Amino acid sequence: MLGRSNATYDAGIDDSATHSSGIIACLRYAHHEILDPSVVAVSAAVILIGAVALAVFGPIGIDDSLGPGRRLAFVGACSALCWPLCHSLGACILRLGQSRPPAQIALACAAGVLFTTVPCTAIVFTTYWMFEPDVAAHLAIGDIYLNVTVAVVPYSLLIYYAACLRVRLRAAASSSAGTAPAARIADPAAISAADAGREPGHEHSTEQLLQPAVAEARFLARLPESVGRDVVYLQVHGHYINVVTTTGTHSILMRFADAVAELGDLGIQVHRSYWCALRHVAAVLREEERTVLRVTGGHKVPVSRTYLNTVRGAIPPSVR
Repeated sequence: MLGRSNATYDAGIDDSATHSSGIIACLRYAHHEILDPSVVAVSAAVILIGAVALAVFGPIGIDDSLGPGRRLAFVGACSALCWPLCHSLGACILRLGQSRPPAQIALACAAGVLFTTVPCTAIVFTTYWMFEPDVAAHLAIGDIYLNVTVAVVPYSLLIYYAACLRVRLRAAASSSAGTAPAARIADPAAISAADAGREPGHEHSTEQLLQPAVAEARFLARLPESVGRDVVYLQVHGHYINVVTTTGTHSILMRFADAVAELGDLGIQVHRSYWCALRHVAAVLREEERTVLRVTGGHKVPVSRTYLNTVRGAIPPSVR
């Protein structure tokens, strides 16, 4: 359940947070999970169970003239039409609000639920008109809206909770497991080429030569093909790392220190929240009394005072 083909998760949620506040905090990262097949399956199961319950006990404000079979068909049709709308809107809210504080995301989700009930009310009313046109003509829209709200609110809460819980489970599982050791496969040709021309007494062992390359490959293997493997810089975003490449961006749930260690000599850490590939540094600039790096793609990466001397020592004078 916790595996994913294009990423390995190596960080945990802060254990000092309480369970409730931790779940709320996870709203910032829930957009990564809400469209995951397992969460979509939970969403479909919740809709199915809710539809059966409404068919058995009867929707609020709906005429009892519908028999059990027709009532099940009516509720099933409404659920099938409203479900994609509710789930996709929830995903959009989480995605658009990911950079906001968790409390603001929660408010946006609540407002989104109330907004979703409006088109869902129209869907339910239209569907009921198809089943009982004479009765539907005398139904109060307020009763239908109440019925839809009673159904959509708990559904939305359960789906948001499932997405947030999945973030916590991923983080907890990877934190307890740690980083898995990578297999070291010796390539005699590569080792011979690397050793060629070295002075006597400076030969490296197979493991010394392969460890950095293997660690780097392990990190790059986490990136999907759509964003490529040419990393420009990393940016910490909560418990996730935003990996910016020459062709796109991808988020990985991973400790920043582990990512920096795995990428090794490809670049340097320039800020508590940024790492930059040396080959992509185009210029070192001073802007508003702070140092920034202009990198491939026109992005600007801040350099903190703590890492300023390291940056000056690693970047050639021609770039500075």
